[in-house]
Amino acid sequence: MFARKKDILIILGILLTAGVIWAVFWLTQRIPANQAVIQYDGKTVKTVSLTEDQEFSLKEDPTVHFQVKDGAIAFVDSSCPDKICEHTGFLSKSGQTAACLPKKVLLKVVGSEGQPVDIVAN
Repeated sequence: MFARKKDILIILGILLTAGVIWAVFWLTQRIPANQAVIQYDGKTVKTVSLTEDQEFSLKEDPTVHFQVKDGAIAFVDSSCPDKICEHTGFLSKSGQTAACLPKKVLLKVVGSEGQPVDIVAN
């Protein structure tokens, strides 16, 4: 059967949309990250530079420990029961997040403008 004109337009629209989504994913991987924002109970409590290696805890909950190393940040210790936050590993790309839900801590990596991106691929 021959494709009708409307079918071809729909297929082209889907391909164009897929191309735009792929381009956004590809571009977000290129955004340099140099800061991380840490929130406790929904409030921003600390902004950390990823350019210098360091280890620290939150004064709001000293049982949650972070490490900044080689431009990336990670939860390294938490007194929560499941330790999922520790298993997320080091985050270095803009838009990546990790959370320790029992401790109400959220970690977000942001770009050089200090603004998080909307999408992260991979």
